Amino acid sequence: MPPKAKPPTQQPRPTPPAATAPHSGSPSCSNGAAGGTPCPGFKADLLVAIFKTELQAALTENLSNIKTELRAVKSKLSDSITNIQSDVCALKGTVGEMETSLSSCTDDITTLQAKVAHLSTELIRLDNKCEDLEARSRRNNIRLVGIPEDFSTSSTATAISTLLKEALELQKEPLVDRAHLILQPKPKPGTTWMQEIVPLIMSGGDPASVETLPNWRRVPWMEVDNTCKLNLEQRPSPRILSTHFQYAMMPPSFSEIKPKVIYVMRNPKDVFTSSFHFYGMTSFLVKPGPQSEFLHKFLDGKVMFGSWFDHVKSWLNAEDKDRIMYISYEEMIMDLKDSVARIAQFLEKPLDTEVMEKIADRCLFKNMKQNKMSNYSTVPRVYMDQTKSEFLRKGIAGDWKNQLTVAEAEYFEAVYKDKMKDVKYKFAWD
Repeated sequence: MPPKAKPPTQQPRPTPPAATAPHSGSPSCSNGAAGGTPCPGFKADLLVAIFKTELQAALTENLSNIKTELRAVKSKLSDSITNIQSDVCALKGTVGEMETSLSSCTDDITTLQAKVAHLSTELIRLDNKCEDLEARSRRNNIRLVGIPEDFSTSSTATAISTLLKEALELQKEPLVDRAHLILQPKPKPGTTWMQEIVPLIMSGGDPASVETLPNWRRVPWMEVDNTCKLNLEQRPSPRILSTHFQYAMMPPSFSEIKPKVIYVMRNPKDVFTSSFHFYGMTSFLVKPGPQSEFLHKFLDGKVMFGSWFDHVKSWLNAEDKDRIMYISYEEMIMDLKDSVARIAQFLEKPLDTEVMEKIADRCLFKNMKQNKMSNYSTVPRVYMDQTKSEFLRKGIAGDWKNQLTVAEAEYFEAVYKDKMKDVKYKFAWD
């Protein structure tokens, strides 16, 4: 094995000669002559030392100033923070008070809303009560002391005729002229329909007969005081009147003159349904109240113009039936053209087939409903509010099935059978 090589011996570094200050007081290089040129490296170090000293002095002074200013700013910030914290605490207290007040106000508003709702309900109730009281004071709801309330005797007709004569300051009793044609329905059996059909028949189908005057003027009501102001005697014959009177309520001249009468009937259940909506939309009638309550009033005859049963029976038992035409709403619904032909024949007004077909078409419910002279749309809302129920509602038969409950219909049927058990007439709805 070859011998290991020895590492080279490291030579000691030469010690630099100590610097000696020249006699002249200026640094000089070691190899320079006495009083020679100063060393450049020493001069740079000296300048750095001087600059460093001056920089440290400047920084120390500036740092001291900065610290002083920072302490002042810190003190101000501390004071501001203290003030802000104090303001925040005060605001928290104020917000708390506001929340308490707001909660109290919310409770007060809720209480006031409840009171307003209660007052609104009471206002509606009082308004309805006022309307009811006002309606009760009107002509159709006044109980006349001394006037018989039983309309089955002729004394009632005489008493009412005398009363009208005195109240209206007439020189003689109201006279029904022989040229008059009387439409005699119980309220809501299809009267408006007949007020459209008859004028068209009598005019030979002239549309102007139902487009120039509202139906209550072209076929005025005998029981309305304005009828006395229409100067009916100046109208050409035959004159057409309408009334809701029972047979015994007709004035004496009715029996003497013997005008033709068209008596319109309708299923009493549908009459009830139509009446219920009619009472609800008018301001001159007592409000119907709940349906069940109005049903009992209707069946007991405590409605305008009394009992449907008494009304129908009074006219079915009338004298001189040969001058009375009995027709039902249901018959007109089933075959309007045939009904128009029958009415024209009864009125002795011959019309050709084309005219009768035009009259029937004109009197279809959908067409008649568009006639402003027939749909009562010209009547102010204060009297008839048709937003609650249209005056001409559906024009159908059997709508009672959508109105009465099963129990109400059964009760109605039981009362009907009991009240009409002695009547021999065959009704279209039976």
